[in-house]
Parts: sequence; C-alpha cells; structure tokens
Amino acid sequence: IKEVAIKPIKFDRITTVVHDFIIDVPSLTLSSVPYGIEGLEFVDPILIINLDNQIKIDNTLTFNLESLLEGEVVSILALEIVLNIPDDFNTSANTMITIQGDSYTVSNGQTENVYTLEDGSNGPITLTEFLENTSDELRVSGQASLNGTGYLEPGDQASISGNFGLKVPFT
Repeated sequence: IKEVAIKPIKFDRITTVVHDFIIDVPSLTLSSVPYGIEGLEFVDPILIINLDNQIKIDNTLTFNLESLLEGEVVSILALEIVLNIPDDFNTSANTMITIQGDSYTVSNGQTENVYTLEDGSNGPITLTEFLENTSDELRVSGQASLNGTGYLEPGDQASISGNFGLKVPFT
C-alpha cells in the first residue's frame, strides 16, 4: 500500500449519552415586593409556568422560588421537573407546570403528574401560605441537569425558555 487517504466524514446527527451534566439557570431577583393590602386574603392563587425546551437530551429542571425578608430566606418552594424533549418532528417541546393549593402538576400535553408542594425541609406548604409570607424580595433560581440519551445535530443551538403567569383572586 503506497497511500491511504481518509475523507472528511459528515454526520447528520450524533447520538449522545450524558451523565449528570449540570447547567446553572441564571437567577432572577424581584425586590421591593409589596406586603399586600391589609384586610385582603388570597383565595386559591394559581402560578402557571410554561417552558419550551429545544434540548434533545433527557433533561430535569430544579426550580427554586425563595421568599426573603431583609436578606433571610423566609420560605422556599423547590420543584423538580422532568422536561418534555422534542422529537424528530418538532424543534421544541412544551412543559407546563401549574402550582395550586398544596400541589403542582407537570404536564407535557399527553401526560400529567401531580406532586406535593414542599417548603424546603419544613414540610408541606400551600401556594397561598407561600404568598402570604411577609417578604421584601422574591428570588427564582435553578439548574438544568442533562442526564440520559439524546442527539445533537449540526448547528444546534438549543435553549430552554418560558414565561409565567400568576392568578391571585382575593377577598
């Protein structure tokens, strides 16, 4: 053999296996939170978080919502959410989290899973109790943990984005 030549290989996609690859989600702090209006009471508030995921690898989001007063954590809601991942026919997949009463529901359009709300290590809490805590600051933070099989395609620049809405009826 005089000469061996290897030509460039172009892949349509690369299958990946990822183990506990953690991505910190940038935190968001809302300061100067009003204390509310004396005499009003929250009645069955609902917090809806809508997430669109473009990452085609199994993905778990740890979502923390903290209530602070003068820099000290008063209460914390910690949610663990397995995100819906896009398939070959969709560029993103939606996951909706509905927090109401003493539980939260994670829905991907086909299945729904219900979990109990926990106040960190203090045990069960309702969304009403969390919102009625006296606080001067709210902080949202979390992590995305890629852990499983998926694939990457040339030019992939995937992200997780979303929005939220808070319905707060009162008497």
